[in-house]
Amino acid sequence: MFVSTARDAQLIITTHNPLLIDQDLLRRDVIWFVDKNKQGGSELYSLSDFKLHKNVSAMKYYLSGKLGAYPNVVDKQRL
Repeated sequence: MFVSTARDAQLIITTHNPLLIDQDLLRRDVIWFVDKNKQGGSELYSLSDFKLHKNVSAMKYYLSGKLGAYPNVVDKQRL
């Protein structure tokens, strides 16, 4: 409904589901990653910043850690 009725608007959705990193579902320029820098701040970058071939699975690259914004969250206090 939003897509069919919205004009000059944005919808921002956040998720931890890597299945949504599907280039048939969403364009590369609308998939963004957030990574924490050494100072604890957030850095944002788009999937389109990476020059991946169109036949390469971005989801597999992400899950292997090749795109940053690492998929495995570890509680450092428990280590």
